[in-house]
Amino acid sequence: MNRLGGDISLRESARGGDVSEHVRIDPSHWMDHYSHIVILVHGYNNNFCAGCRSYANFLKRVPERFPKVGRLFWPGDITPAFISGLSYPGKIGTAQECGRKLATFLAELASRRSTSIEVSFVGHSLGCRVVLETLKAARRQAVWPSVRAVCLMAAAVPVGLVEPNEELEKASRSVEHRLVLFSHSDNVLKWAFPVGQAYAALFAGTEDEIYLSAVGLRGRPESYPTASSHMEGNGHSDYWSDRRIFRYIAPVMGIAVEHTVEPRWLPGHDAPAPVEPLIRRTPERRVAPAWHSDCESC
Repeated sequence: MNRLGGDISLRESARGGDVSEHVRIDPSHWMDHYSHIVILVHGYNNNFCAGCRSYANFLKRVPERFPKVGRLFWPGDITPAFISGLSYPGKIGTAQECGRKLATFLAELASRRSTSIEVSFVGHSLGCRVVLETLKAARRQAVWPSVRAVCLMAAAVPVGLVEPNEELEKASRSVEHRLVLFSHSDNVLKWAFPVGQAYAALFAGTEDEIYLSAVGLRGRPESYPTASSHMEGNGHSDYWSDRRIFRYIAPVMGIAVEHTVEPRWLPGHDAPAPVEPLIRRTPERRVAPAWHSDCESC
């Protein structure tokens, strides 16, 4: 079943580039037609095509009755590629700017609709910072959608920023479900995150303090999520393709999780040959901005 509703873009170009001046959606006005939308937010160092691949892995596993999905694209990468790994401290500021623009856009959407709209967010890595900065900026908006759920996967968000009474924690209080999926096996958050955060505070000026612990490594602080789960064995890039995540995401979206029952055969009888089920697949609509319509993952 095709659950893709459309795209939301904060990019000026397919690789690198600045945050676009205006939020662009494709197809136009697709968000006007649904009461509940789930916005996917890719992580750091993902260009447009990398984001498409991540989202494709997620979309092909969404359960039936899942809300319509919007793919958010933001410039979390930089060109040339060989220096992109060094850009993390500066991209914290980019995540903050994207959060402010997305909050304004969603406020305008809510104000022009004749019916209410509910949103949920599924973020990964530094995309989780985009999500939380959006919620923070939303507190300054007079009208804004209600938020059912926020799912943070491998969150590259400092633990210190979501401690009780911190700004990003206060911004999340109105969210009904705060789900944190983390992994002790995430070497990116274990080793690279502290270095990037220290540089962000000491030299880039994008953090006020040196934060060395990431929410996505151990699921801390325990006071922040309403639910959390250790995704044992997951590396930093394994979440979008991990079918286990729907065990946790689906219930907070109001969807019953279907359990697979293994076939059982009576002893002493040969098992009949398995019959391949007839599956009718609806082809996914490919949505891509005009400036990058050749992406194979779109």
